[in-house]
Amino acid sequence: MTWYTRPAGGGPQALPSLSPTLLYHKWHAYDSGNDRFDTKDSRLPFLEEVARLVNDLTGGGRAAIYRAWHDRYREALRGLRIESDGEILEAETVWRLVSGFATNPALESGLTLHPLYGFPYLPGSAVRGLVRHVAEMGLLTGKRESWAEREELPPEAERSELLDEAEQLQAILGSLSVEPLRLPEEGDPKKPVPRPPLPPRTILQGWRKKEKELTEKEASRVRDLLDLHTGGLVTFYDAVPSPGQPGLV
Repeated sequence: MTWYTRPAGGGPQALPSLSPTLLYHKWHAYDSGNDRFDTKDSRLPFLEEVARLVNDLTGGGRAAIYRAWHDRYREALRGLRIESDGEILEAETVWRLVSGFATNPALESGLTLHPLYGFPYLPGSAVRGLVRHVAEMGLLTGKRESWAEREELPPEAERSELLDEAEQLQAILGSLSVEPLRLPEEGDPKKPVPRPPLPPRTILQGWRKKEKELTEKEASRVRDLLDLHTGGLVTFYDAVPSPGQPGLV
């Protein structure tokens, strides 16, 4: 039997229109009514109930509620002149996507749900971070991929080209912030882990260590890229699901 922290003696099955967000973040399920607070058996039914409520809202019996909200959201973006001064993009994920995975330590599986309606979404800050990560890693394509392995600096013209692109990215999206991925500490020595690509920030930090080999202007530009923390010029809004999609959770 599954017991919930609130309301006493009941569960979400008694409230078919309960917000998935309230259930997921404000309630908690336990295996029984004792004082052990075990969650092993109740965790899966609890998450299944959250998923049922989400999918009922977005593609099931209450889908009209979400569709009406989605229409209002698009209208609000038009009111902000997004479609004339910016762009509204529609995209599909190539595989499974979890937003906010680390937000619920009690369940060890977090999920970002809209605070009022409860549908899954990507906050604007997460969209910005995703775009910035792709943009930063895109600076090191082609022959630049090997720069981290070289002891000598690239030619001045190539350094200037990277600095130009990095400064443009910083102006549009904000400070360079992507840090290198950490390699696993444990592993089979006979099967080495591929080294992840290093981001521009790591390359520039290496250049700063060789500052005497840079021109005075280059050294100043490198310091600004690493030390100045600025916001970007582009505003990102929340990414929300298209209406009529069951099975989102």
